[in-house]
Amino acid sequence: MRRAAEILILFSTATLFYRREIFYLFKPFEIGILTAVICTLVYALNAKKNLFKEIPHLPLWLTLFALMFLFSAIGTANGYRVYGIADPVKTAGGFFYLGIGMLALLLTLYYGRSARFRNAITLSFASSLLFAPFIFMPELAEKAGFITERIYFQGLHKNPTTFAFLASIAAITLIGKYFARNHICRRAAYASGIICILALCLWTGSRASLLAIFLSFAWIAFHSRLFGVRKSAIILAAVVATATAFVIIPHRAQIMVLDRVYPQISGTAPNPTRFDNISLRTAFGSLATGTPSLPYQSRQSLWSQSINLFMAHPLGLGMEYFRSAQAIRQNGDITHSHNTVLQVLLTGGVGLFITCLFFVFFVLKKTYRSKKDAEWLVITTMLVCSAAFLMIGESFYITPWIWVIAALALLLPRADEIREAKGFL
Repeated sequence: MRRAAEILILFSTATLFYRREIFYLFKPFEIGILTAVICTLVYALNAKKNLFKEIPHLPLWLTLFALMFLFSAIGTANGYRVYGIADPVKTAGGFFYLGIGMLALLLTLYYGRSARFRNAITLSFASSLLFAPFIFMPELAEKAGFITERIYFQGLHKNPTTFAFLASIAAITLIGKYFARNHICRRAAYASGIICILALCLWTGSRASLLAIFLSFAWIAFHSRLFGVRKSAIILAAVVATATAFVIIPHRAQIMVLDRVYPQISGTAPNPTRFDNISLRTAFGSLATGTPSLPYQSRQSLWSQSINLFMAHPLGLGMEYFRSAQAIRQNGDITHSHNTVLQVLLTGGVGLFITCLFFVFFVLKKTYRSKKDAEWLVITTMLVCSAAFLMIGESFYITPWIWVIAALALLLPRADEIREAKGFL
């Protein structure tokens, strides 16, 4: 049963490229994690394993998780008292997905003591490479429903940003593999994978992914000695890989990427027909006279509205705060805060924020005290990448891989600890 549970966990993370419901709230990841939990409990009972001893600091994590649920429930009750509940199913779904993420963390902590398992689970993030062929077949991608608004690639996710988040984590995994291999053929394969993943990230049009990619490469370059290479080599590789990724994406996507930072290129709201009619020469020519701007989804306006809403309701308003309150708007449409810190505050108030702060503190404390090696660099780069998305999007419960990444960080060995490392990269 132990082996079955491990396979189910790997299956779950490998299916994260598919984030659409199969049955009600159930997606492949959720089904796999729940089944893995059952297998683990059966294994623990048969083998007479004490999970409180087997899982590091289990009472602490259970306490923090219980507080997260409690404060989220208090916020939901407060939201119901003030505004009612706009969508009970989605509200219940928030609690369900939060619980699944927590179970994923505990399972990773339990089975992740093996370096080979940690290697397998990080490599399973690269499943988004399945969409790489569509870079060269954009018409087919559009027919398959992988593109939203005829512009932004989202694969089998519900929005481009969450796909870009997962793809960015996949790129980090492949970068670690690339520098851990000396065989030229394997390096070529990993390099191709990195370029394709970066291309998919660019095609999503997510500005959070641009920031995440930049910060990830900067972090790797700063700690390049852990990969045994020079900073200049990392910087050169980053520039070449990103430039190549830009070259291979469809023309419409190329113009869209430039327009997302320099809106002077199109002069209008995102329009696929308009993008098709702008040449690359014209687009690059506009960069000389244009200035960077973020015209769509202005975060400053959304964040100020979110802060005002929190100040009015310090206990929070529950998982679906934006639908019930309808106080955060963009161009007249209801939207959410686009910031995970604000999402936490608006969901469960100050109590949930402090609880999450404790959790983040324990994760950062563990990474700070851990042995600085290639595994540490890969995992901390994932944390840096995640931070970029957390600050520009909402990921408290809708992106379950952040809990897996947190577990991998908590599994990092201390600097003075001798532990199995062979097999991670």
